[in-house]
Amino acid sequence: SPLGLEAHIGFAGVALVVGPFQFLKRLRAKQPTLHRWLGRIYVAACTIGGVAGGAIALYSSAGPIAGWGFFLLAVCWVPFTLLAWISAMRRDFVAHERWMIRSFAMTFGAVTLRLYLPLLPLFHIDFLDGYRAISFLAWVPNLIVAELYLRGAFSGRARARAPAVGTPSPS
Repeated sequence: SPLGLEAHIGFAGVALVVGPFQFLKRLRAKQPTLHRWLGRIYVAACTIGGVAGGAIALYSSAGPIAGWGFFLLAVCWVPFTLLAWISAMRRDFVAHERWMIRSFAMTFGAVTLRLYLPLLPLFHIDFLDGYRAISFLAWVPNLIVAELYLRGAFSGRARARAPAVGTPSPS
């Protein structure tokens, strides 16, 4: 429905604007209250935008392959975001950061999608065929890069490992 599309676009856009600020260490250190409020806005925006996106995904005019690509994005995006929030509430900031990196990788899928779209005519790829592929390519590579980053693939050392979900980290 148009309402679902508008909710998805509006709230996902808010998440895309607010999300990068959450990664600024200086903001977290000097203005923790602002970080928490922006985090609440981000979580609400991702949750509403993701649920709306998932609700409209399977009705994609590009067909079921594209629909499933976007639906699976929502299936990852909402839980990753909620797990980040739950980790913060439990004061498990290692897990919180790791889930937020994954969440923002999903959020950034909106940008990745728009980077791919202009490539379709350059490579003489039919729009619908390309869009079906992009429904997965917009977020799966982002998640792979996030996981590689979390495993230290880009720094030569592994980042702090979070304990299993539900297990509090040592204080």
